[in-house]
Amino acid sequence: MAPFTVNLSKEDSLYQHLEYTGCGSISLGESRIEQILSTTYKGLFCKGFTKEQFEKSGTLFQRFSTLIIPCLQDNSKFQLNAMNDEVLENQSKKLEIVQEELNMVKPFMNNYQMSSTEIKELIKSQGDYINNLLDIWDNSSFKNMTLTSVGIAIAIANLRRKTGITIDLGIWIK
Repeated sequence: MAPFTVNLSKEDSLYQHLEYTGCGSISLGESRIEQILSTTYKGLFCKGFTKEQFEKSGTLFQRFSTLIIPCLQDNSKFQLNAMNDEVLENQSKKLEIVQEELNMVKPFMNNYQMSSTEIKELIKSQGDYINNLLDIWDNSSFKNMTLTSVGIAIAIANLRRKTGITIDLGIWIK
């Protein structure tokens, strides 16, 4: 991510130009970066739960052992092995976990999440480039922008140009 934060700007004219060229649209509403990350990558921001907390819910720890991993933020605890709710649903189907059982497990995906403040502090600790990104996000129209299909295609091409990483455009544009 670092190579992409260097040339970011707080100037409204930059975001207005992207909107004019059809690469994005600026809305009145804004998105908090920690909320976006918390929803999209929920599994990364789990504080963890104990085996006892899990079993107190009436759910057998052993029954879900393939869905449980050591907590990424606190290795003395556990978390569900899913990036977000959608991934948890898909993994449960593959493991033939019925909806009733899944409903007992889902709270462990949601009730042990870091707060917005904790998420922001964690991502700030990842380096100066993140602090730069957060500053620009909080103090520009970046937080109000949504990319169009044209903007997404250009972003993916730029990612490939700068990093060599190839991403299937079909994942982003349906």
